[in-house]
This record gives sequence, C-alpha cells and structure tokens, in this order.
Amino acid sequence: MAITSVVAQEYDLKSYSEGDGLSSAVVYSITQDELGYLWLGTSYGLNKFDGQKFKQFYTNDGLLDNRVSKVNIDNEGVLWIKTGKGIQSYNGHDFSRIDSLGSNSAYFNCKSSAEVGL
Repeated sequence: MAITSVVAQEYDLKSYSEGDGLSSAVVYSITQDELGYLWLGTSYGLNKFDGQKFKQFYTNDGLLDNRVSKVNIDNEGVLWIKTGKGIQSYNGHDFSRIDSLGSNSAYFNCKSSAEVGL
C-alpha cells in the first residue's frame, strides 16, 4: 500500500464592492491584459483594477453606454467592449466605436479564458 501526501495551495480571497471603488457590484465580464490589469464590465461602467484600486470609465469618458456586458483583450493588446449600445475598442487612450466587426468578431474569443462571444 502506497501513502501519498497531498498539499493544497492556499489563496487569500478578497471580495470587492462599491465601497472599494468598484462602480457596480453586478459584474458581467472580466478579462486580464498583458500588464496584469483586470478589466471588469459591470452594470454601471467599465473598471480597470491594478490589484489595489479601481479606475472607472463611464459614458462621459467615451463609453457608448454604462452597461458593459462583455470585455476581452485581443492579441495586440486592444480592449474590446460590448455595451448596451454597441461595440467599442479601447487602445489605452481612446475609445473607438466599431460600426461593423466583419472578421474582427474573432477578437471576442482571443485571450479570455471565459467564453465571451457575441
């Protein structure tokens, strides 16, 4: 009879809320960029999380709509955003409205571990 020792990793788990700077407790989608930032699509805005604090983006920052249902990063580091009023990309500086995806619809399935499709 063989005896095997198994050691499980322990993780510190922290939950975040509006009191911590998250724009909404309703999070629809999460993705991570190459620099390690988490991008969260919520019922009220887009959030960028650096591990310590949240930066929020709203319509007055260039979002088409404050309801962000899907987010994903493509292979070139562009953030793709699906809102209630259309699809946008964000290059780190500017939001751009996407009127026709064409072959770019693949960007919604590039790097995210979650199924993001349209």
